[in-house]
Amino acid sequence: MSPAVWFLLVISGALQTAQTQKLEPFVLKNRNGIEAHILPYGAIVQKLIVPSRSGSPTDIVLGFDNLTPYQDGTSPYFGALVGRVANRIAEATFELDGKIYHVSANENTTSLHGGKVGFSKRVWKGHVFSEGEDSGVMLRYESPDGEEGYPGSLTATVIYLLTASNELRISMEASTLAATPVNLAQHTYFNLNGQETASTVLNHDVSINAAYITPVTHHLIPTGAFMPVADTPYDLNNSTRLSHNVQQAGGLLEGYDINYVLFGLTGEEAKEKMLYGKVWDEPQHAVTISSPKTGITLEVGTTSPGLQFYSGGLLSVDTPVSGKAGVEYPRFGGFAVETQNFPNAINTPSFPDSVLRPGHTYQNVCVWRFGTLPKQNRTQRLLMGLGVVLILVAAIAFYTQYYNVNSRYRLRAPRYGKV
Repeated sequence: MSPAVWFLLVISGALQTAQTQKLEPFVLKNRNGIEAHILPYGAIVQKLIVPSRSGSPTDIVLGFDNLTPYQDGTSPYFGALVGRVANRIAEATFELDGKIYHVSANENTTSLHGGKVGFSKRVWKGHVFSEGEDSGVMLRYESPDGEEGYPGSLTATVIYLLTASNELRISMEASTLAATPVNLAQHTYFNLNGQETASTVLNHDVSINAAYITPVTHHLIPTGAFMPVADTPYDLNNSTRLSHNVQQAGGLLEGYDINYVLFGLTGEEAKEKMLYGKVWDEPQHAVTISSPKTGITLEVGTTSPGLQFYSGGLLSVDTPVSGKAGVEYPRFGGFAVETQNFPNAINTPSFPDSVLRPGHTYQNVCVWRFGTLPKQNRTQRLLMGLGVVLILVAAIAFYTQYYNVNSRYRLRAPRYGKV
């Protein structure tokens, strides 16, 4: 290696180390106008800008302009990489290899998303890289033995890779020096209308490739059973407008906050296929969501067996949340699609194994693919307009005929009474 190349590498490494220390975002861009801002704090997706159907740059994720709300508990995990165990552990307790472990509880008696100071509140070391036309950032966090009560020193890495084909590929990995439960997840809140609109996501169309959910108790802990989604509001296999099922009679008054068993798998099949975080070697299609307002579409692929779909029913309920540019996010103002193992798997024998052991690597690959709904051409718009006109003409004709018939009947009707 020449002295000049060595010098450039040293300078580049020093600059990126300084960037990590300042907690400034790593910015990834592609040639199609997509831009992702990734913070070293919490490995957070702070901004995600994609073109709308009209070509307008649109930030589609909820978040904050500065670090304070991420650090002080204001943020409900906006954009964060959560762990060491994402989702819930009942009573913040589990048994592993004959020993009882008590991890930190941060939701009453439950441990949620890794505890009081999980991976979402840690500083990750990162560096950017490029692969041809693709750009990425790799972030790494060393979790010591006993952190938040978990056994074993664990090394976690996440790679965000923005591709020229409009995908943000998120590759999560972990290795450990002692047996420990692991379940990493990306917890971004999306609003495909644009976060600046302060609108709800109830106008979004959603489809989820799943035949079962894992029903929960009132503490949101899975019962260990598997419930078919057929003939319930949880059946989203066909594209469904969220407003049809949320806050409607016979629907879900509080919205969605449930783990789906993906790919049509049964619980038993998911358990059999699970191998250190994944049931597939390559991501399989799981979700499609779109906004008719902007035309923006999000497709989600994953190697994981489960997906927590959350429609933001608790957002801003107790305390209003003001995000980027001072936008006040409403209830149902964002949705999350968290690819994962099933919640409380460490305590549920019927669920896929969540234990990682030394010598093995945990993996969870999630892909977000962005696009737009097709534009209607002029002919289509004219035909739709003509259809509307024909319907109105037919309605007027029917009403006129009905009125005339009834008028003639009234004129010919006999009078009753004394003669």
